Amino acid sequence: MADTTAAIKAEATEEMPDRLGTPDEEDLYEDAGDLEFFDANSASQLNQMYLARLPKYVWEKWEKMLERLSDEDEIQIATMRLWYDKNDASQGTKPVTRMLLNDKIPEHQGIPLEYKMDIKNNDKELENHFLFSEEDLPGFKAKNKARAAALKKGIPAHILNKPRDGAVEKPAFDRRNRYQPFYRKAIPKKTKIAGKFKFDCRIEPLNKAEENKMIMRQLHELEKPKKGIKVISGSEAATFRTGPSGGNMWNNNFVKGAAPTVKQKKGPTIKAARLPKNELLDLLFQNFNEYQYHSMKSLRQRTQQPEAWLREVLDEIAVLIKAGPFANRYKLIDSYADRGTTQGNVAEEANEEDEEEEEEEMEDVIPS
Repeated sequence: MADTTAAIKAEATEEMPDRLGTPDEEDLYEDAGDLEFFDANSASQLNQMYLARLPKYVWEKWEKMLERLSDEDEIQIATMRLWYDKNDASQGTKPVTRMLLNDKIPEHQGIPLEYKMDIKNNDKELENHFLFSEEDLPGFKAKNKARAAALKKGIPAHILNKPRDGAVEKPAFDRRNRYQPFYRKAIPKKTKIAGKFKFDCRIEPLNKAEENKMIMRQLHELEKPKKGIKVISGSEAATFRTGPSGGNMWNNNFVKGAAPTVKQKKGPTIKAARLPKNELLDLLFQNFNEYQYHSMKSLRQRTQQPEAWLREVLDEIAVLIKAGPFANRYKLIDSYADRGTTQGNVAEEANEEDEEEEEEEMEDVIPS
């Protein structure tokens, strides 16, 4: 009996070579080496670093200073002073630490320069606190031999990075241009431990009065209005000039309107003294004995009192009629109605034209 099992032909598998990455990808995923462990037996200054808490305004000044400096610039921002204060024999000596900011830095102007440092030796709390930094990989060297030689001699890198006078700036990248300027590849970096924190300190200004003065000055600057209104007169606004003779033509040919009307000045203002309440009541009763109904205009003419003061006293002895033939006139209330009238019902008022000409401005004058 024939074997009916189907035979499957094994296809030959061609071994594909591993894909080679581009140089940029190889540098990107290149192993930069393991992180170096901290050596406790290293230099003493690396084991005694300070973890400081600064006032906010000092940190803002330093951030502003970093904006104008490059990464390789070296600058001294402050000086630390340490001495021992002798106390009683039982207490021994006490260390005193001060920080003095560099007064030659422009950003330090306007803030306190001397600070006191409250140092706490917290070895347990700062046991695992380190400061990290970066350094160039030793396998990569600068292509510029002159630069490498200068670095070996101890010349700071920020001096070598300064642009020369008359140097041509690097043009911007243009993808439509076939020719691209030479690009210097950055040297790969590796992370390293710069030191270990040992002291935890709090920094405060030594002179509190100076700090309060600075804060008040900042608050005063914040309270100033950012926008203002400037009134420009006609002479300042007329700045259109067409030539050397344009100024004369502007003044001579300008269409001038009619002369402004001069308003006649009123006579001297008469200030009426505010009568005491009892005297004003007697004067009002005298007027109501003469006429039963009075308008506010009539009472002002007769009493020569400010309207506000007159209305306040009238509300106690009279009522304002709002409808009828005697509308907008005052009448005594019922409790004072027995006083009666001797001449007529309604007091006469001066003509409106005469009042407008002879109207006097009333002001409250309280006698001393």
